[in-house]
Amino acid sequence: MTERKSEYINLYVMGCSMLVFSFRNELSTKDLILRNSIAKSISQLQSINLLNSAGQLLDCFILYRSMVDRLGHLYYLEKTNSYSNFDDWSFVRQFDSNNNSLSDLNFKDKIDKNLFVPKKEDKDRYKSLQKSGTSWKRPNIKEEFKEKGYYFLYNFGYDHASSHVHPMANDGMIEFYRMLKNPPSVITDHFNYQTKIILANSSLVSSMTVNECLNFSSYRWIRIAFDFINSFRNAINDKPNEFESNYLKMQSFYNENKFLIEPN
Repeated sequence: MTERKSEYINLYVMGCSMLVFSFRNELSTKDLILRNSIAKSISQLQSINLLNSAGQLLDCFILYRSMVDRLGHLYYLEKTNSYSNFDDWSFVRQFDSNNNSLSDLNFKDKIDKNLFVPKKEDKDRYKSLQKSGTSWKRPNIKEEFKEKGYYFLYNFGYDHASSHVHPMANDGMIEFYRMLKNPPSVITDHFNYQTKIILANSSLVSSMTVNECLNFSSYRWIRIAFDFINSFRNAINDKPNEFESNYLKMQSFYNENKFLIEPN
């Protein structure tokens, strides 16, 4: 991986940050989830870039699988228009997890109550949702990508990366060879190839996520926002591009407080 590509990712993150902060006014649950999904996507790409630079290739796949999973969830949420139900379901799941921590007698004196004890409004919301129930369920990611015609994102993304998430008998083999002064050339070649691929693939999934979040949102975005995303894909894959000039155009719009959305 070249330093140039790290620079591209840094510019991409800064450009996408402008998109994040262009979400304004009182946000609906849907727009809030979409805005945060952009922030999550670029954060995970940054982490993959750092891990990749440090030679922690297989740990990159764990984050990559998470990125693909979240993209599949986005397609499901948009298809079913279930953003609010997802928000309720997530709240209940996280509230239950928090309560499990609070109710553990073995650690009752170890937990910082200021961080774990829920606020009154959260308790009230939880009680209300417990009465009404939450019917939302996680999607079948394989089916979501199949419906979109993106089966390859499951086969070569989610499913392949899962083999690095869950324990396998040969776990640690690559790490072992990395500890050797002169590892076998076949290992080095494989490592270098995968290092290049994981950066390209995670950049693709991040850019797809950002693009879809813009498309699904209630805003109409200016053309340069989409040109910026497309040119990033070309830049990270060493294709002719106008990525840096598109970034500067976006920055110019944003600095003039025009945001990056079309006026109503």
